[in-house]
Amino acid sequence: MGFKERLKEAREQKGYTQTQLAEMVGVTKSAIANYETGVSSAKEQVLIKLMEHLGVDANFLWQDEMKERTEKNISLSNRESELIKKYRSLNESGKNKVDDYINDLLDCKKYTTEDCEYSEEIC
Repeated sequence: MGFKERLKEAREQKGYTQTQLAEMVGVTKSAIANYETGVSSAKEQVLIKLMEHLGVDANFLWQDEMKERTEKNISLSNRESELIKKYRSLNESGKNKVDDYINDLLDCKKYTTEDCEYSEEIC
C-alpha cells in the first residue's frame, strides 16, 4: 500500500468524503481525488493540513515506500558489513589502495559475477 492508498484509507476511517476533506484543507475535490489516484502530489502546506485533519503523520502515509527503499538499499550480508567496518578504519592512503585493488579485480572477468557491469576482459 502506498501514499495514495494510505491517504484514502485515513480519509475513509475519519468518515470524510473527498469534498469534505477538500474544504477542510482548502483544495478542490478533484485535487483530493488526484492525490488518492496518484495523478498529482500535494504541496507541503496541503500535506501538513491533510495530516492534521486526518490525524495521521508522515510515517503512516509513506511507511510502505520507505520500507521498500530501505529493504532495497540497505540489505548487507554480515561479510559486507564487516568489510565496510574494516574499510572505514583505514586512512586515506589505505582506502585508495583498496579502491585500486577492487577496480583491478573488477576489470578481470574471472573475479566478477556474470551480470557484473564492470567486467571487460578475462585475466
